[in-house]
Amino acid sequence: MTNIWGFLSQTLFLSSITAIILFIKFLMRDKLPARWQYGVWNIAIVCVFVPAGRYGGYIFPRLHILADMLKTFVESRLNSVFTDFDKVQFNTHILPVITGKPVSITDFLFIAYITGIAVIMFRYLFDYFRLKTAVSASAEPSGEMQNLVDKVAEKYSLPACKVRTVPQLSSAFVFGVVKPLMVLPQDKAVDEKVILHELLHLKYKDLWKNLFWAVIKAFHWINPFMLYVCKSISNDMESLCDYRVMELLEGEQRREYGRILLSMTNEKYPSSFGTTSISNGRQFISQRIQAIARFKLYPKGMEMVSVCIVIMLLPLVIYGSSINNFSERFYKQGSFLYQYQQSRAKLTSCRTVAGAIDTYAKAILTQKEPYYLAVKPDSVTLQQYYLPPVIDVSGGNQLYYVVDLQQTDNNTYIANLLFIDYKTNLESPDSEYYKDGESKITVPIKIIRENGWKVYQTDDAVSNLAVGLVGEAYYTSVAVDGHTTGNNYIYSTAQGDVDIAVHKVLLTDNSYSSQNFMFQTVELNYNPMPHTDFTDGYYAVDVEFIPYTQQPDGYVNIHAKTMKTLKADSPVSSDNNSGAGSGRGPDRRHCYANINMQKVNQEIDQIVYTYGDKFTTLQKSATERRRNRATLIFARLNTTKDNFVSLKKTKGIHIFVNYNGSRIRDLKVNTKTGELLEYNN
Repeated sequence: MTNIWGFLSQTLFLSSITAIILFIKFLMRDKLPARWQYGVWNIAIVCVFVPAGRYGGYIFPRLHILADMLKTFVESRLNSVFTDFDKVQFNTHILPVITGKPVSITDFLFIAYITGIAVIMFRYLFDYFRLKTAVSASAEPSGEMQNLVDKVAEKYSLPACKVRTVPQLSSAFVFGVVKPLMVLPQDKAVDEKVILHELLHLKYKDLWKNLFWAVIKAFHWINPFMLYVCKSISNDMESLCDYRVMELLEGEQRREYGRILLSMTNEKYPSSFGTTSISNGRQFISQRIQAIARFKLYPKGMEMVSVCIVIMLLPLVIYGSSINNFSERFYKQGSFLYQYQQSRAKLTSCRTVAGAIDTYAKAILTQKEPYYLAVKPDSVTLQQYYLPPVIDVSGGNQLYYVVDLQQTDNNTYIANLLFIDYKTNLESPDSEYYKDGESKITVPIKIIRENGWKVYQTDDAVSNLAVGLVGEAYYTSVAVDGHTTGNNYIYSTAQGDVDIAVHKVLLTDNSYSSQNFMFQTVELNYNPMPHTDFTDGYYAVDVEFIPYTQQPDGYVNIHAKTMKTLKADSPVSSDNNSGAGSGRGPDRRHCYANINMQKVNQEIDQIVYTYGDKFTTLQKSATERRRNRATLIFARLNTTKDNFVSLKKTKGIHIFVNYNGSRIRDLKVNTKTGELLEYNN
């Protein structure tokens, strides 16, 4: 916690889980034993050590959305040192830390909060050492009193301790962190059952538990609800000790123990840091007496119920309930609902890399600000890079492609985000110039772990334009932070160069079916899915043959297929017919292209002659680049009908090029190591 909003988030988080525990305890108060009633608070102990929002979720997200709205409203009008109003508030640790010199009212409130903790802790220590001094100065007990404590300890197989007596003491208590003592009244007799109660506290280390909750109470001293919770926990600990006493007693002794508690309802009780006492106030003793009246020996199996409840609640404590959807409506800027929508988006945590990329891709496609806010990192200063103002993918069946996703360290991934725009002329969006084919837009992105996963663009987007059958390459790889994506190779032969690029493509399912009276249609889903995973994937290859001849003619046959093993595979029979075209093999593992080089150049001449004066610069360069080249463009290769399984089962890719009926060379790519090897059958 580095500001007052961090404390607010943390105390809301802890209050939420303790409120749920209190509600469950209320429902089960007479159905489960005291061990469960106290044991369920172990969930709260776990919650204490979990920073609010650290794992992307909250118990009650709306409380934290409202808190973020309040933070934005207040801090946007201040110049706080401890708080940046535009950043998401999530805690990386649970201890308050001062990070600068306070200048605003919220900065000083945080200082006051820390001062309050210091004052309370000082008071704890002062009371503890004052009591220690008083106990040390007290008289040594009679041998009879020490013998009574030792006798009770021996009878019930409990640890014994030294005894001190203090005059005018209302009830016994155990005191001391390192060497505990039992402090007894000097001027009145003490019942064995009271001594038994205190020895049970000693056996189960309840002194340390009291210390822990006293510190938690100090850290949440502003929150009255948490003060009540800490008192309830202390009472449940006393009730559990009562239950343990009742298990050791029988018949009339149990009723006598209840009468002892009843006699303490109007007595003052010792309440100091580092002590446990059988008496804890009239209100709580009344509740303990009611619990004693309901006492029964529960079957051992009932304790498994508490274990199951703890196991069920643990994921809620650690991961919370995350925000996983977005509002489709737009609200007036500055309105309450607008601010609520903004805060909701900022607190959205993308729990998967695929979910973060999905949210970012749809932010680009829809230009909706909340989508951007959900994946905007706070730890990175973002720069402005070129991105087409409009990308229209409505003509296809896939919103985007994630190409060459690579993990660079435990908290970072890089990838290229590929869009296929079927409608927009990227060079001149309002132009009526000829446009045949699609624009391929590659956006280099980086994905980092920060309160979930965040995504940002690292360089200018690159646009390729495929014009008819002779257009530009389908996809251009863009380096991300100096890391080259995909595997690229150039293999030189006597006839020409073979340029190979191998890419791994991942997809998410962004389609849904809509049903009307007569027809069922499949539509694309533009609503982000921040927790989705990749559902499909395959390898894709670009293979380009560039003959050394200035005016090549004849036929080029390019073939690629997946390999389930890196051992010698059966060679694929070449197709040396005089036609031109491309396609897929019968078993989905093959892709091929048959190119008539002379016909390719003739088509280019025809296109330039017909549309050259209307071409944009991008279209002209895309067309001219295809001269004297034979290309298999972004061929999709599968091993099985389940494309996602293909990525795991594919060990290599076999590629060969035939030129005028002559096999140039068989090559294979090891998809695991990235090596290019000569293929020896």
